[in-house]
Amino acid sequence: MSARLLVAGVGNIFLADDAFGPEVIRALERNPLPPEVRVRDFGIRGMDLAYELLDGYDTAVLVDAAVRGHEPGTLSLVEPDLPDEAQGGAPPEAHGMDPAKVLALAAHLGDEPLPRVLVLACEPELRAPADEDIAPGISATVREAVGRAVAALHTMVPVLLADPAATPALSRPDESTALSSAGLPGTVSGGGLRIGSGPISLPMGALVLPLLSGALLVLLNRRDLVPPYRNKAVSNVLLSSSFVLFGVLAAVQIKETLGGL
Repeated sequence: MSARLLVAGVGNIFLADDAFGPEVIRALERNPLPPEVRVRDFGIRGMDLAYELLDGYDTAVLVDAAVRGHEPGTLSLVEPDLPDEAQGGAPPEAHGMDPAKVLALAAHLGDEPLPRVLVLACEPELRAPADEDIAPGISATVREAVGRAVAALHTMVPVLLADPAATPALSRPDESTALSSAGLPGTVSGGGLRIGSGPISLPMGALVLPLLSGALLVLLNRRDLVPPYRNKAVSNVLLSSSFVLFGVLAAVQIKETLGGL
């Protein structure tokens, strides 16, 4: 492995401001970090992140939306307490999607110490209502914070590459200028690397898009439909592709969620 530092975006792109982490990773594609840095969007795939943390990095920076009691859009840099690898007991839950469980799982799976872990957290403004499974689109406040997070990472990364134990500072006075420790920040309800209080509702919501595309494929190809309104070949190909794509994504979401029950 040539990369010495991992920047990991975490969050659910379908849950309002919880998409902050993935949006930052997308923005970094247009303004890339140095080649010594591995940049990756993990979404809500906690197991993948646990294994990635075992790949020999000096430092890992998780980018996520987190409720910390600040003004919406505020960036905070947090250094969570890493799990005690010397503790015995049952193995951590392999399908746990809570950040603390991900770190505990990584510590359990690997023999070597975990890298230093920092969390670049953004205070959310828009959260998905508890009775809604999908709330795409982030708030203007958090969208503006995406650019500041990219700038912050470009400032932090050279410092951490030069000295993995350094304490990088954020730029604005309303943002943290020193690391805070203790537990991980609270992620947005239902997003980040944590499944919300309704573990079944999210995968059921994921079925909406494949069912919709499948229904349109059937309805718009009925023999009794007037020919001008019947689907053409291109439309059928697009709908079929959508059905397969969204079906696979729904299956993955259901498998990950039901595996964590």
